[in-house]
Amino acid sequence: MRRLKNYAAAALAFIVICVILLSVAAVVLEATHDCEGAECPVCEFIHTLTDVTRGFIVVLAVIAGVAVYIKRYAVAACLHRLCITPVSEKVRLRN
Repeated sequence: MRRLKNYAAAALAFIVICVILLSVAAVVLEATHDCEGAECPVCEFIHTLTDVTRGFIVVLAVIAGVAVYIKRYAVAACLHRLCITPVSEKVRLRN
């Protein structure tokens, strides 16, 4: 089951990267089009695609930041639990 989750996560990451790269490629390819004026459909497409890509990247950055923060907190909590010993708790043993 864990292997299936790893494959699914890798496939999802690959799809996200491909979508971002294709969006950027579409903007670059259409950047030199012959503009028709104020309401050019290609310019609107480029503007919309740029906004969507920018928003998507911001969301991914926030998710990555939260994941790093959570992982750091979880590691610190585990290390704190592992360091609890009778000596660190100053437990006196009775004979």
